[in-house]
Amino acid sequence: MVSLFKTESHQVDVNFKCVLDLELLAEIYPDLNVDELKRRFELIETGAFAIKMLIDDAEEAEIAIEWEEVGQDNWTARKGGFNVAYSLDSKASD
Repeated sequence: MVSLFKTESHQVDVNFKCVLDLELLAEIYPDLNVDELKRRFELIETGAFAIKMLIDDAEEAEIAIEWEEVGQDNWTARKGGFNVAYSLDSKASD
């Protein structure tokens, strides 16, 4: 498993986590065989495959990724648009 992290920012930073495993990866990429899925997982785990591409592929395949909120930094409460950034933590154990 590998943990993916998403941060939404605009006056408030909200951090989310998703644990990616081979089962979820198989849902996103149903046309890949087991060896291809393992290779794709390794690429994701090492950062060689862009998380944004994975997220886009999941959306295109209509697979909902479950994001768990893991914290926020409320530096103001203004409303408006926000930016989204993705990161990787391959050392996560949960």
